[in-house]
Amino acid sequence: MSWAITAITVTSVGFGLTHIPSYWFGGSGLLSVGVWGAVPGISTTGFILGYVYERTNNLLTVSIIYGLLNTIGIGLAVLAVL
Repeated sequence: MSWAITAITVTSVGFGLTHIPSYWFGGSGLLSVGVWGAVPGISTTGFILGYVYERTNNLLTVSIIYGLLNTIGIGLAVLAVL
């Protein structure tokens, strides 16, 4: 299982880093606190989802959790604008 934790850690950091362009294209400065504040949270989410997959071996479960998290996040963003 230690190889799995290493793999999940590396890919979750990559998952967080790949979200940087979406903030940048959205108008945030590349070096802004908001961008670099979000990356650890996104990486943590990636780690948890990777761990859930490793334990369940079920991609559908992980996809549903990820979809729900995105739905909640978008919903909160819309509420903040209103």
